[in-house]
Amino acid sequence: MADLKGPLLSVGAHGKIGNVLSFYRGKAGNKVRRFHMPAKTPTMSQYTRRMLIGFLTAHWQCMTSAQKEGWAEQAILSGTNLPAYQYFFHEAFRNMALHHGLVVYLSCNESTGQYAYDNSKSGNDGVLMPSYPTNVPSRVESFQKQYGNALLLDGIENNVLIPNMPNIQAIKPLTILLWFKSVGTSVSNGGLINKWAPGNREWHIGFTATGGLLDFVITDESTGGYIGRRKTGDTSFDQKWHFFAFVWDGTAADTGIKFYRDLIRYDTTARSGGTFIDIEPLSRFINLGFYWYVGTYLNAFIDEVCIYKRELSFTEIEKHFWLMRFNKKRQQKLVH
Repeated sequence: MADLKGPLLSVGAHGKIGNVLSFYRGKAGNKVRRFHMPAKTPTMSQYTRRMLIGFLTAHWQCMTSAQKEGWAEQAILSGTNLPAYQYFFHEAFRNMALHHGLVVYLSCNESTGQYAYDNSKSGNDGVLMPSYPTNVPSRVESFQKQYGNALLLDGIENNVLIPNMPNIQAIKPLTILLWFKSVGTSVSNGGLINKWAPGNREWHIGFTATGGLLDFVITDESTGGYIGRRKTGDTSFDQKWHFFAFVWDGTAADTGIKFYRDLIRYDTTARSGGTFIDIEPLSRFINLGFYWYVGTYLNAFIDEVCIYKRELSFTEIEKHFWLMRFNKKRQQKLVH
């Protein structure tokens, strides 16, 4: 409401009354006008650009002083006359993978077509499977229409494939962020996201119905060894949107694997076996929604999929969560 220090429209009136009248001080004195409402709704491209700016802002805010000083030096040498943070943004938008570490970003906001495009501009577009246009994941509104779409996987044979590219092979460290919402309340077998198949295994994240298990496993294909962590009694199949973050620091210890749901770190147990030396660059594509081990598909909504080739700190993950949550306008309260 307006803050009045005298009669309305007199000296000192400023602020607004609802979204009807706006009071302000101008050079010619105090003024009042009708509250301005934006004439146009932002496009999905504009929303996506805002998200990317938010990602870069979170990255910059979480940098060390030494890292920021490095960008300041580069800005001076570039001759662009830009402050350090603006030069970082300038370079990151030219090469998101190199300067920000983002190699996949599927916002899932397309309205038509066979692809969920990679907004990191790394060339890792998702292909809607198995047969476009008759049998592919559905594009559905993401809670509110103006905040874009999500993908609905039918649990029968729908999935999304990201074809193999050198820039997604043997990623380490590795961070995966995404939003997930189950269709039903019964836990089902299903691959959330993986780059893994017999003879071509890198990493896998998926659900197992028995015991409500959620696994994150990294494999050394040459030795057959693997490291991983397991959450028993996962309760994510509650038909509510949840934010997942999966992080691997790139080391050969299962303690370097962490995962979070809605910013709460899961209490997990080790799921390791054999001799793990290192992850290998293999030719397998990335798959959303299919669990190769048992041949089952996931029946769920998927949205805002990000894959980083660096280990995001919890602080940066938290900034992603709030950015995505406010921009997507999801349910008001989280259920843990």
